[in-house]
Amino acid sequence: MEIIPTNTQMDGCRMKRAVMALSGGMDSTSLLINLLANDYKVDCISFIYGQKHVIEVEKAIDNISHLNGKGFKINHEIVDLSSAINAANRVSMLIYNKKLSVSPITTHLPISVVHKKISKDKIIDQVMQINKFYKSRFGKKPRIAITGLNPHCESNYKSSEEDRIIIPAI
Repeated sequence: MEIIPTNTQMDGCRMKRAVMALSGGMDSTSLLINLLANDYKVDCISFIYGQKHVIEVEKAIDNISHLNGKGFKINHEIVDLSSAINAANRVSMLIYNKKLSVSPITTHLPISVVHKKISKDKIIDQVMQINKFYKSRFGKKPRIAITGLNPHCESNYKSSEEDRIIIPAI
């Protein structure tokens, strides 16, 4: 968020103005309401970037509409970056650290459906993306380890996800 002092108003006071990213989630919506309560003129921007769940952006639209209906004047722009960022749906989360980085194959899913969303091709594609990232960004080939879906599972299933999907990808 950036706070921009603007021209002096008729009464000689400076208008308080804020520009903020509004995801539609609780944090950004709370910030918006706090700014409005403190007499800020607020401009919001929301991004669609190919995320799996756009419900928060839908909530942002609903909340802005509600607040505008209550007399607040909030400018809200939605920027669709999905075609630029999510080319062919090839996006991977990488939690980067110099010593150990982690890249989950799935994100934001109930554990009961995770096994349905992994595939040999998805694992290979993600490993290739991480490899390309390290080579282009740091000029080195990363050492990559792949863990099982449930590495602490004590059961002996004849056809586990590890046997059918993960091991063939390796």
